[in-house]
Amino acid sequence: MHRMVTEVSDKSSEEEESSVTAAPKWSVEQVLGWLDKIGLSEYRSSFEENEITGADLLDLRERDFGDLGVTKVGHKKMLWGGIQELLQADSKPTRS
Repeated sequence: MHRMVTEVSDKSSEEEESSVTAAPKWSVEQVLGWLDKIGLSEYRSSFEENEITGADLLDLRERDFGDLGVTKVGHKKMLWGGIQELLQADSKPTRS
């Protein structure tokens, strides 16, 4: 099975994983790239207008989604699931 390579990033999978654990330090532009990656690019303008950084993203609660224009239940679930994955990746201990 071939691994799909996206044009969004030319980082290795190891670098990509470490960038996920750096989510709290993401810029607004990195959050927008993450939205693209999880298939929710239609919310880019709202996240950009609201200046959602990685730290802000990880602090979002489901009640905030409506303020960002995320009203479809399926999209809320995708967004919430993606945030939970980032939180879990961020809480994993790093190897030295």
